[in-house]
Amino acid sequence: MLDTHCHIDQYPDPLAIAELAEREKVTTIGVTTLPSHFQEGREFVKNFRYVRLALGLHPLAASQHTPRELLLFKQLLPSTAFVGEVGLDFSRAGKATATRQVASFQYVLEQMQGRPRFLTLHSRGAETRVLTMLTDYQMPPAVFHWYSGPVTHIEDIQAAGHYFSINPAMLQSENGRRIIQQIIPDRALLESDGPYVQLNNRTVLPTDGEQTLIRLATLWGTDAFALRAQIQSNFNSLMRPIKDAAK
Repeated sequence: MLDTHCHIDQYPDPLAIAELAEREKVTTIGVTTLPSHFQEGREFVKNFRYVRLALGLHPLAASQHTPRELLLFKQLLPSTAFVGEVGLDFSRAGKATATRQVASFQYVLEQMQGRPRFLTLHSRGAETRVLTMLTDYQMPPAVFHWYSGPVTHIEDIQAAGHYFSINPAMLQSENGRRIIQQIIPDRALLESDGPYVQLNNRTVLPTDGEQTLIRLATLWGTDAFALRAQIQSNFNSLMRPIKDAAK
C-alpha cells in the first residue's frame, strides 16, 4: 500500500508510526514543515526501506522561512528524492504571509530546476497560482495534496500532467466526494495526511490506505484490485524519471 503524504513527525510517537509503516510494508512519504525538521528526522529512518522523508517548506510556516532554513533547503535537496510539504496557502489562515509564501515557493522551484523530485503540494485557496507557477518553471508532474479548490480547475491540473492524493477526510465530505468524482484514476494517489485526519473516531495511520482504497473504488464504481494496481502504477510513473536521473 501507499501513503504519499503523512506528517510522521507530528504524531506523539513518530518512531512508532515509522516502524508501523515499515513493518506493514506501506510505502510512506513523511512530509516535513521546515528543512531543519527534515534534517533532524532523517537519521531515524535512514535505514528504513518503506519510509522516506520529504524536504519541506510549508507555506503556513512562512514566518520561519529564514535565510538559514532556505540555505538548508538548498544544501539538503541533493540528499532526497522527495520534496514536501511546499506550496501556497491564500486562505484566511495564510493570507497575511502570502507575499513571503510566493517568494519561498519560487525559491523551491528554482532549486528544483533540472532535479526531478516527487513533489507534494499544498494549494489551499491558491490552486490557480500554484498551477501557474508550476507551468512557468516547467516543472514535471507533481501531486496536489488534499485538493479542496474549485472543481473547475481539476481538468486544467490533470491536463498539465499533475496528480491528486486522496485521503479519508475527502471521502467523508460532500465537497470532497464531488472533487474526487472529477479526478481520473490514472491521476490518483493515496495519502493519510496523518495525524490531521480522523478515521473511525481515531487518528488515521499510514496503514489505513486499504480502507481508503475500498471506499474510493466504491465511489468510482470500479474494482478495488484494479484500482490498487492503477494507483501503484501512477506512483511508479512519478518515480521513474527520478530514479533514471539518479543513475
